[in-house]
Amino acid sequence: MAALGPTSLWEALTAHTSQSADLSRIGQSAYDRGMYRYAAVAWKKAIAAGGIGAIANLLSLLRRVVPDSCEQAAEWMAAHAAVDAPATAATAFEALRRAGHQAAASALAARAAECVALDDPDGLARLIRVLATARERAAIMTLDGRLTNSAPESVRLRLVRRLREVFGQRAVASLTSGSAPGDGASAHGSAVAPDADGESGEQRLRTWQAQLARRPGGPITPVSAEAIAQRLRQLNAKKARKAEKASQEANVLANRAAELFPLDDPEDVLTLLRAFHDGGQREAEARLIARRPEAQVALGNASRISGLFRGLREAGHPEAAVALGHRFATHAPMDSPRGVDRVFAALVEAGERETAGLLARRAVARRALRPLALSLIHTWDGGLPHRRVL
Repeated sequence: MAALGPTSLWEALTAHTSQSADLSRIGQSAYDRGMYRYAAVAWKKAIAAGGIGAIANLLSLLRRVVPDSCEQAAEWMAAHAAVDAPATAATAFEALRRAGHQAAASALAARAAECVALDDPDGLARLIRVLATARERAAIMTLDGRLTNSAPESVRLRLVRRLREVFGQRAVASLTSGSAPGDGASAHGSAVAPDADGESGEQRLRTWQAQLARRPGGPITPVSAEAIAQRLRQLNAKKARKAEKASQEANVLANRAAELFPLDDPEDVLTLLRAFHDGGQREAEARLIARRPEAQVALGNASRISGLFRGLREAGHPEAAVALGHRFATHAPMDSPRGVDRVFAALVEAGERETAGLLARRAVARRALRPLALSLIHTWDGGLPHRRVL
């Protein structure tokens, strides 16, 4: 059992620490020692300082110790959690929803829509996606107005590309035209809400496929990777029943997606790779790998990187997996210890000793330690920093 330490130590740590990552670690250390009051204090300060990951920890602790206080705590989180960064706001919103505090999540969504920064198109796309999934239409419309009227053109253009993957072409018309929702300049109103005419994802996919048939070599309107994968599964099921037309349609769809789909999201790449591999679209799979997704995917989400690393190996592309692992180990941010831990574990399982050691040393230097330390101690000893460092 870990030593508790004097009360004065915990009082000083919680009173004089200001960085969210440090406060989150202090809270976890206090929790591991059964010192729940100090864990709650540290996690509360971490949330206020931008440590959104502490939301789930604090709510879990309160449900266990003082369940009657959970609703009040969720309301406080909605009012005080940092929402200036869109990706952070999305994480906080999802944490409150998963914990069952829908009213608090809606309040946080409304707050984020009014004050979130508009300079991160990828983060904004994620925030809009989670708000749309939860049907937070009021927050979406507020954010839509700010984006249309205030976002820089470069941000709007990149955001449009990301949103088209989710909502289709026409749903983002007002962003490209620069018109405000509801002012009559756009035929479809909101820049980020689903299509006003109620067009479904399947209908958009069929429209996309019709474009392929008319212009097999021309530009296309992208849809989500999951929509493509789902349609391929349907076509491959028909192909198994010797439907020649379905086989041809599946091959065209797969090859075009392999050639043209954006490769910045590791989860999208993994979705397409698995769809091609499981459906027997070997040519599409080869075209996708030839575009070197391991060199193009964004490194900000370590959990998705670990999934893609494993997926590449499972599909028989170990060289691409090795390149992805090395790129992550040398260039990825170390701001998600749990995600880094997953990548480290994947590297260890694959026998990539040198790359795993490189990642471990970077994590130690940047204090991304706690989950990673567990892997270092329990999974593998070779070629890593001395345990005493951890």
